[in-house]
Amino acid sequence: MNSPDVLQSVTATPPSHSMAPAAAPRSKPKRTLPLILEFAASLKVTVFLFAASLFLVFIGTLAQVETSIWDVVNEYFRTVLVWIPLRVLTWYTLPATSPLSDVKIPYPGGWLLGGLMFTNLLAAHIVRFKFKWSRAGIIILHAGIILMMLGEFFTGMYAVEGMMSIEVGQTVAHVQDNRNLELAVEDVTDPKREKDDIVAMYLPALLKKSISQPDLPFDIDVKTFMKNSHIETRTPRQEAQVTHGHGAQLIVEPRPEVSGTDPNQKIDDPAVIVELKTKDGKSLGTYTLSFIIGLIYGPDEVKVGDKTYEISLRPKRSYRDFTVRLDKADERKHPNTTMAKDYSSYITLNDPDNGVINREHHIWMNNPLRYRGETFFQANMGNHDGKMVTGLQVVRNRAWMLPYLSCIVVALGMLLHFGNNLKSFLSKQARASS
Repeated sequence: MNSPDVLQSVTATPPSHSMAPAAAPRSKPKRTLPLILEFAASLKVTVFLFAASLFLVFIGTLAQVETSIWDVVNEYFRTVLVWIPLRVLTWYTLPATSPLSDVKIPYPGGWLLGGLMFTNLLAAHIVRFKFKWSRAGIIILHAGIILMMLGEFFTGMYAVEGMMSIEVGQTVAHVQDNRNLELAVEDVTDPKREKDDIVAMYLPALLKKSISQPDLPFDIDVKTFMKNSHIETRTPRQEAQVTHGHGAQLIVEPRPEVSGTDPNQKIDDPAVIVELKTKDGKSLGTYTLSFIIGLIYGPDEVKVGDKTYEISLRPKRSYRDFTVRLDKADERKHPNTTMAKDYSSYITLNDPDNGVINREHHIWMNNPLRYRGETFFQANMGNHDGKMVTGLQVVRNRAWMLPYLSCIVVALGMLLHFGNNLKSFLSKQARASS
């Protein structure tokens, strides 16, 4: 028989393997990619981006007090980084003459914020959202928002817009961009020339003090550049600003650029005072060039040796491989008003390279012409020197369907989401009443 001491010893000493503590499972470190995805999909990031976007829209709207709509669109929204003037941030309480008015604060532009919101939305779907029929409406709605964002991106990157102004009986082959300008030098020595020989300089060149290019017949010294100007006839008591050209009889003064809040929504009339010099440095005189001077008086002529050139500041032109002739223009107004009721243009299209010869078209409001990837809208109509002039807005935008498609997709998503919620609500009501 076992003694109590022996029994106590046996019962108090369990097998050694039963006393060993279980090994704690080693936690696996999270991978870097899931951490980045979780941060990118964070709702806090979403709220921050929405707040930053609202502030950008507010500042961009405020900037239109002194800046045109299209300049605001390009400088604030269709850019990665925007430099906001301190004068705008202070709600224009800072005087324009203050040295601080030249200070600019960096801020994320529309494309950067849009790209981050696009990334945030995709990351949220990857991390959190699982496809269920009850969530189908939200997923489709988000797909529509993505389409809308892509539509704005492709429109900003690739869309081309301009005006084609044609007098009755005139044939043109170019489109003008009234928001951009060019200083054009054209060789007109041979009146029977079949093709224009033009050298064009754009805004970056005009902001320099001197323009010298091998294909230019003379050098150009930029004395004054004005983004917007006012022109009036010079009186005998006023000293001439320039020595040659139509501008010798005129006075040009700088004006603030047209703001986005202008109720008339006019466009700027840029002007530039230049001195032309031969390649060996001999002065050919000073000239005043502007949109208005070119429109009223035509380009200025400059003679260099035995050649004659025309020089003008005009809206930037892009040329087409086809021509458009205006045969007739009709303008109808509402009775006893100056409000337009209908504009209508009868044109003849010629594109021999594509087998189009004297093809007639009728363009009127809400009935554009679509040809070779471009759409010609009836935009306006006027009178110049007794002749009717039609204005056709020319748009090339391969992404033009995306905004319409995105609205349809968003609407379908909202309807489906509302329908699913309504079905769930009615099912709960039926179960509660039974």
